[in-house]
Amino acid sequence: MANRELTGRAKAVKEEFIRLRGFWVDEYDAMAILCPDFLEKLVATGGVVKKSSTLSPLLHHLVAVALDASITHLFDTGTRLHMRAALALGGTREQLVEVIQIVSFLGMQSHLVGLPIILDLVPEGDPLREQAKRPMEEKDEALKSQFAESLGVWTEAHDLLLALSDDYFPTYLEQLRVPYATSALTPREKALVLFAANVSVTHLNEQGIRTSATAALASGCSGEDLLHVIRLASSLGMQSCVVSFPILVDELEAAGALEVSA
Repeated sequence: MANRELTGRAKAVKEEFIRLRGFWVDEYDAMAILCPDFLEKLVATGGVVKKSSTLSPLLHHLVAVALDASITHLFDTGTRLHMRAALALGGTREQLVEVIQIVSFLGMQSHLVGLPIILDLVPEGDPLREQAKRPMEEKDEALKSQFAESLGVWTEAHDLLLALSDDYFPTYLEQLRVPYATSALTPREKALVLFAANVSVTHLNEQGIRTSATAALASGCSGEDLLHVIRLASSLGMQSCVVSFPILVDELEAAGALEVSA
């Protein structure tokens, strides 16, 4: 969709959006053209979320980066927008690096969800099933303690991952510990970033939500903090409009059927 000058209702809604939210991206133009009333209600909802937030403006944008940069979403427009806003508010390169490192850990949930299912399916006598039964050794207990200390969580699925891992788990643990060994983000902030990645509408891993919420509460987060992150996560649904409405405007215009709201 080519850049165009907004007029009338579309222009008024854009100006109100900028007043309340402090930003605008070109992709929103199509929504203002096609459905300014819907965008107006969206602005009102966002205003309520912002007003009731227990997060600082900087942490709000760091959490938004986590949601947009998560492997199950990867929305580059939002990632760039919220990175820029975070830097403008005094956020640092190191903070943003830690956010991205932490959300990359969603990949571990392929193990946590997949391994118990595989063990249910493989026959008795399969080497994998036998390995899963091995008793935990002293070195395993040390790895378990290090993991739980770093991430604040441990479940039965982690026991299984450890039993089946050989050299994989200690190597992966060293990777996981990198952003938790640095201090650009506070423990509370790191916990909220990890919770955001788990509660994202494009992920919604129930076990991950529960364990990351438990860790967040133990790190000093409040229930209101978690509620605000959930509200931010729910706003990802709007990105269906951000991506699709510009395409619709292009196709309507090509068909000679674009009518701009007054």
